[in-house]
Amino acid sequence: MFIASPLLLPAAAAAAPVPTMEYVDPQGTFKLQVPKGWQQVNLVPGTGILASWYDPANRGSDTLVVYAAPTAAASTRELGTAQEVGEALAGVSPGGSLQQWGSDRRSKGREYITTQVRFTGVSAGLFGAVLDIRCCVVAEGQKYTLRISSKADNIEGNAGWYQTVNRIVQSFQRAAAGRARQCFKPRASSTVAAEVAGPAAKAADNYPIVDIREQCKELRARVCKETLAGGLIYVSGGDLQHRNGADVYYKFRPSSDFAYLTGVTEPGFACLLDPETQRFTLVAPKVPEDAAVWWGGLPSLDQLAEQAGAAACIYTEDLPQYVQQHHSDVQTLHILPGDDPQQQAQLLGLPHFAQHQQQAVQQLAGLQALQAVQSSSTGSTAGRSSSTSQQIQLSTAFLESTLHRCRATKTAAEVGCLMEASRGSAAAHKAMWAACKPGLKEYQLEAAFAHAAGQAGLMQLGYPCIVGAGANGAILHYERNSATVKPNDLVLVDAGAEFRHYTADITRTFPASGKFTAQQRDIYDVVLSMQQHALSQIQPGASWADIQQSTRQLLLQQLQQLGLVKGSADALTDAGIDRVFMPHGLGHFLGLDVHDQLGLVKGSTDALADAGIDRVFMPHGLGHFFGLDVHDVSDVGPVPQRLQAGHVITVEPGLYFMPLLLQRAFNDPKQAPLLVKPAVEALLDMGGVRIEDNVLVTDSGHFNLTMAAGMPKEAAEIEAYMAAHNASCSSN
Repeated sequence: MFIASPLLLPAAAAAAPVPTMEYVDPQGTFKLQVPKGWQQVNLVPGTGILASWYDPANRGSDTLVVYAAPTAAASTRELGTAQEVGEALAGVSPGGSLQQWGSDRRSKGREYITTQVRFTGVSAGLFGAVLDIRCCVVAEGQKYTLRISSKADNIEGNAGWYQTVNRIVQSFQRAAAGRARQCFKPRASSTVAAEVAGPAAKAADNYPIVDIREQCKELRARVCKETLAGGLIYVSGGDLQHRNGADVYYKFRPSSDFAYLTGVTEPGFACLLDPETQRFTLVAPKVPEDAAVWWGGLPSLDQLAEQAGAAACIYTEDLPQYVQQHHSDVQTLHILPGDDPQQQAQLLGLPHFAQHQQQAVQQLAGLQALQAVQSSSTGSTAGRSSSTSQQIQLSTAFLESTLHRCRATKTAAEVGCLMEASRGSAAAHKAMWAACKPGLKEYQLEAAFAHAAGQAGLMQLGYPCIVGAGANGAILHYERNSATVKPNDLVLVDAGAEFRHYTADITRTFPASGKFTAQQRDIYDVVLSMQQHALSQIQPGASWADIQQSTRQLLLQQLQQLGLVKGSADALTDAGIDRVFMPHGLGHFLGLDVHDQLGLVKGSTDALADAGIDRVFMPHGLGHFFGLDVHDVSDVGPVPQRLQAGHVITVEPGLYFMPLLLQRAFNDPKQAPLLVKPAVEALLDMGGVRIEDNVLVTDSGHFNLTMAAGMPKEAAEIEAYMAAHNASCSSN
């Protein structure tokens, strides 16, 4: 690298500058000179890009993009030296390296620095140039970034091109501060990296791990406050599930609602909760004495109560007498549908279940006996008091919705659990990157993840790992994990581990060789920009449907820029082209999209929405709540209609090349004309890319747990990590 003052150009034959014309933003926020004949790109609001153009004669090569950052600065000197600013701008480009930079320049009160950055692949996820010029501009106290890209032979030694660049920079006029938004954060210098990482690390400190008893006590208090129907609450944790043979069972995990209320991890337990007094009673199975020989004995009832923070612990068989003694006036026992004795009796009446779920049989017998308990109630008739008795009624009408409403927003202690799960899961993902090399089996990468998660103290995975190499990355719930990883494969991994049953849910896509090819980076950066766009809109009150809609519009725009689709934005949207490449939502479950584009329904949009037709075709949502279950719950379903503080959601856009969906589209008279078939078919072996983060909605915006856990996702960061930690990649 060398310093130019202001720009030291290689010796070259003189060339005329490119003719330009003035562009004035329709909103009157800025103006600048743009090369004549270049076409403007239709942008999706909220991307952080103020304007973008490309040369139709060199599509995907010659481009001009205007970004803005909200940082005010009186001069470029406040941002650092010319070299520091150049290195920071180079860090925005995947694989970028600074070639030359200019010292501060001043023109009519405007200061700017011009840098030349060499890189491979896609710049900022939009175009496929091979050399880049970036200009950091300070105009009247507001900082902006211009990106001007072209092929190497159009830039190197072309004095006319540099004159054009300087003309564009000098012509740039002040934009309104309210329009300024940062799109891509520089990461090259340690100072900039510290500024990015510092707030996240500090925010994570606000969510420490607390004693499990205090954590569950706070959650029980929340449920009690929300329970207005009177009576008692009964929730069971479930029993061991038989796998094979006489005594082989699946690894036990308690029901999520039971874990939420108690933190107890052993099978066969239940709990009793009085909403009025918040008295918590643990209900334990009575285990035969000989069980201690095989599985170890249970602690005493007093010890169990102490460990769980319960007022008392009783055996299941003593439940009727206990209720009669301590809750003699109770008339209703609120239970979950899965604890309904009628359903349980049918299931446990089968010999197989009766043999292998003896603790569940105990729970059923206890509930059936409890139904026979006579509760006493006092009333008045004609001015006289009277005492009556009636059987306790079991109700499934309220408890499930109450628990789901409470679980939708997380306490600080719950976020602490999710943060711990995210840390361990992020470390496990990176351990996979370090272990990966062509020739391994997908299940060997899965084993590397599970091992690293266990080393981090996370003993149970939240769900089966998805490890899809190459074309397998386009299978959304791929769990075979049996294929061989090939040298040029992208590997899509969706995996997370649990802490106190709260699971992380992280997806990353990385190159098996340690280096993205140009085509792979094209696709990867499209997905990354989609996620950045969605994340930029997450705040309390935001409409989840609106976030998805604008993210899908961005997908279509970038597919068009990559030359994979053609046609107007309306035509692409109406034909459902976005769902050919991204058939899931921004996450899973409970969607608001109505699939009328496929001709499967009829009627107005309002009528279809009111009838819930969207849920018939798309039971998953735009993202999903995140907590005890991979797709967590709320009283309105797995995805909120509007975000509120305390929600924890996943944001997981993807872009896939699925043979079945593409073949259907090629044969569809409405979709086929909008697809550039040769370009799409050339990418079939790539499989797909998905990037997934776990995000807490805060009072002032959002907090990205996955990033706070140290999980890289920029293409350059992934390549750098693999080069530093993977011997097979560092030798490439």
